[in-house]
Amino acid sequence: MRNLRCLSGLGGLVLAGGLALLSLDANGQDRGQTRSMVISKGGIVASESPLASQAGVRVLEIGGNAVDAAIAANAMMGVVEPMMNGIGGDLFVIVYDAKANKLYGLNASGWAPKGLTIEFLRKQGLRDMPQAGVHSITVPGGTALASALPPWAADGGVQKLLARLKNPEVRARIKKELASDHPDWENLYYDCGGAAGVLLASVEKPELKQFEGKTIEDVAKAWKKPPEDALMDFVIADSAQTGALYFMASEEDIKTGLSQRWTSIGLDANEMSLDGPIFEAHTHPRAFGSMPRFLGHYVREEQLMPLETAIRKITSWPAQREHLENRGLLKPGYFADVTIFDPATIIDRATFVSPAQLSEGIAYTIVNGQIEYDHGKLTGATAGKVLRGRGWHTDTH
Repeated sequence: MRNLRCLSGLGGLVLAGGLALLSLDANGQDRGQTRSMVISKGGIVASESPLASQAGVRVLEIGGNAVDAAIAANAMMGVVEPMMNGIGGDLFVIVYDAKANKLYGLNASGWAPKGLTIEFLRKQGLRDMPQAGVHSITVPGGTALASALPPWAADGGVQKLLARLKNPEVRARIKKELASDHPDWENLYYDCGGAAGVLLASVEKPELKQFEGKTIEDVAKAWKKPPEDALMDFVIADSAQTGALYFMASEEDIKTGLSQRWTSIGLDANEMSLDGPIFEAHTHPRAFGSMPRFLGHYVREEQLMPLETAIRKITSWPAQREHLENRGLLKPGYFADVTIFDPATIIDRATFVSPAQLSEGIAYTIVNGQIEYDHGKLTGATAGKVLRGRGWHTDTH
């Protein structure tokens, strides 16, 4: 234990109930935005939160496996920092299961540490926890196209980024860094397998709109230049305003998370329309198809769980966890938020190339007791309302 560095700010190694709590980057150095390891006889858990890591280790100690520990850590992160977790979000958990003598990198985004073995950790004095690596590429996540570049390139803001991308020496450095994995930042471009795994979802400049729904590989072919140059030049041309989808996550990770009995399901997509000012031609398909895909694909086709369990995961369970009073159940006195669908036919039709596609199998959507959607058409009713959390006070807002 003498080689282990302490959690910064605690003034020493913390031992509580046989646990050792540490905060390390990939080189064993204290820094912000890092993982906090908790070590015990049951194993090791490294997550974004010390409390989350401790929760994971407790699960290992009572006989749980690595997946159990990762989900427990994720649940605790939801308490400590709600924006850090959730299905479709990230677990950011590394687990060493002492009973199984195996090391796991578990992350809902699909990337797992490369070369992460217990032998590696022992050679490093249990100091180094790699934070990124290659994993299967099946399920995409969305963010800015500029996020594919090394973090240092954007230091100082957008204008500094655009200026750097015009510097030949900087471009050469970026090309070199995009070609490999890194312990201290997530290389989205590399993890996606390169230009073919980066799809342009939303483009700001009218003259570039033709590339919405295309990959960086497509852009490179059209512009007749190397993919890395096409990436940087597109960021410049669209003033770093391009949104992108990164095909980098594992389908197995999604199934594992969905099937756990204590997970509920939420959605972080923006409000979307089929036309008008808030229409986005190449948004993420989750805006139109998340719950129908869950019910049609994962529940009916993959049979991950009974339909009743699935309905609870997307209605009463998230409503209870978010303290949405009198919602989520068909019960007298509750708000009538109801979707009537056919379990045998419900399915999503939205794709990454054509995301603005209505799902099938839904007859009615009722909001606060009023029918807003009737067999593929909006009725014109607008019964929705803003839901305030427990921390809302009219005298302070």
